[in-house]
Amino acid sequence: MARINYKLSEKTRDNRLKKQLIENGFHYVEQALKSGKHNYSVHKWYAILLNAKSQFNSSEEQIQNTFEIKKHFQEAIRLNPTDAMSYYFLGIWHYEVAHLSTWKQRITKLIYGESPQSTIREALKYFILAEEIDPGFYNKNMLMLVKCYYELNAKPLAMEFAKIILEKECKTNEDQEIYNEVIQLIPKIKKLKTFKGQMG
Repeated sequence: MARINYKLSEKTRDNRLKKQLIENGFHYVEQALKSGKHNYSVHKWYAILLNAKSQFNSSEEQIQNTFEIKKHFQEAIRLNPTDAMSYYFLGIWHYEVAHLSTWKQRITKLIYGESPQSTIREALKYFILAEEIDPGFYNKNMLMLVKCYYELNAKPLAMEFAKIILEKECKTNEDQEIYNEVIQLIPKIKKLKTFKGQMG
């Protein structure tokens, strides 16, 4: 039920309905966790829905949940190290933290004595692991590889994964959105200058 509610929330543009669906999904997975169900899927969906739920909260609450979200993704991977999707979502966590604004970092450190830290390279590591476990399993994972390689100025690798995405058939609206995003990234990737000894 948690997964169904989350998937439905991704399809609607009505923010009130989206919030309700996410809260419903979170309620189911929270109850599962409280009842002692500690399989990888429960931890993964708890983290996914807590992150989604946080988007409707204040900045302080979002920051407060950051460490909790990471902990549950890590536990999901510990319980099932072959679940590519868990690595993808942990990669997203690192990617978002790497882009966390300076003022949010300062607030977190002020309130909690520490702030979440990460880099694009750390995020990339998890997207690569996900792809190694299940090649081509999720277009969004390949999109994140393109984005990370682009930000790391790794032109050949960014182009490699961009071409894979563009050659795939778009079967869903999400596939089409990813395709369009890659199309917009291509000119930026082409402008990258590669240097000797550089990644890619």
